[in-house]
Amino acid sequence: ELEEEIRNLFYHIDRKKTGKVDAEDLGELLRELQGGERIGEEGVNELLGEMDLLGVGYLNYEDFVYLLLPK
Repeated sequence: ELEEEIRNLFYHIDRKKTGKVDAEDLGELLRELQGGERIGEEGVNELLGEMDLLGVGYLNYEDFVYLLLPK
């Protein structure tokens, strides 16, 4: 089921298990996806800023689901 896959992905990205995906978590994911290539902090923060619907500096699970589910 799609929601279960999204939930599993969120908890994989939320490495600190805080219920939030922050810039550090997102940076780790991007490095993982790019074969270990370091992504600049500015780029990570810019991407997070585009995804952060509430402007709080992180994505919670509900934001994450909203971004990934088809509209």
